[in-house]
Amino acid sequence: TSVISCLTVQNSFGVTSIEQVSDRVFTQQIKSILVDFQPHYVKLGLVASLEQLQIIQELLSSYKIVFDPVLFPSLGNFSKPLFEQTDFHRVIKEFLQSCFLITPNETEFRYLFDVPEREILTELFILQKLKETKIKNILVKSVSTPKKERKKHQFFQLQNNNHKKTLEIYYHQQKKEFHGTGCRFTSHIIRFLCEGESLSNSI
Repeated sequence: TSVISCLTVQNSFGVTSIEQVSDRVFTQQIKSILVDFQPHYVKLGLVASLEQLQIIQELLSSYKIVFDPVLFPSLGNFSKPLFEQTDFHRVIKEFLQSCFLITPNETEFRYLFDVPEREILTELFILQKLKETKIKNILVKSVSTPKKERKKHQFFQLQNNNHKKTLEIYYHQQKKEFHGTGCRFTSHIIRFLCEGESLSNSI
């Protein structure tokens, strides 16, 4: 079951246009689903505004939230974040710390944690960035490696008040890029979580 935050014009090649739904309709969608059943996990993707984020916090804070932030579509003509409201960066960064799991890609991680493009995302560097946060679990997807045709996913988990890297997955890039693969990856993680698997096993 899904809640629509935006109407998008997109295909497998990327996103070309977006239009936010009203806060009233967004709220009614969430409330309607919660009347129907109580979810084990809530997956967030494209949060279109500070107002939508506030609604999510008011209605869904008691659930385990898996946030796959859609800030920069992997393909399309967006060189800047989809939404640039005043305070959006600060508020969404604070919100991350209440989530069960966050799954940004490399571009989104750099935006959220103010990392310049010239900085290589090594394990040590990511850990240093996370050190001052209260983030529980983070999977940084599609991180660049010295071999251009090869990328990796890096998973870090908070244990005993210290961040500890628990998993690293290397993969070869497809010759043709497709939009939305990261979203499907996160959805499969939640599927395994709902079946009772541990977070590490689900990833």
